Amino acid sequence: MAPLPARPARPVDIGVSPERVNALPRREARVAPTRTIEDVRADLARLREATRTRQAQARLERVTDFAPTDFMEPPQASPPPLPAVVHDDFAATEYRPFLGTLEFPPRTGR
Repeated sequence: MAPLPARPARPVDIGVSPERVNALPRREARVAPTRTIEDVRADLARLREATRTRQAQARLERVTDFAPTDFMEPPQASPPPLPAVVHDDFAATEYRPFLGTLEFPPRTGR
């Protein structure tokens, strides 16, 4: 058996050919019937009326007479803040004055 070439002898067509595209069945686009301006205005008037009816019904169904709760009173003034507690009575350590520069002790041999 002869070895197969690594490349095809001619370029391989991987695209879609115009013959295949033209062979696809054509579907006609559905076109909605053209509406007249009077039809559009009538639809808008109907929508406005339906909206007015819905909003009027919602106003009638809104409950505004509920029992008073703890949350209905105005908030009381907050108490004055407590003084800050400073805990400065800790025992001194060698790491306490950490204010910017680090000074490391000399290395001992390990």
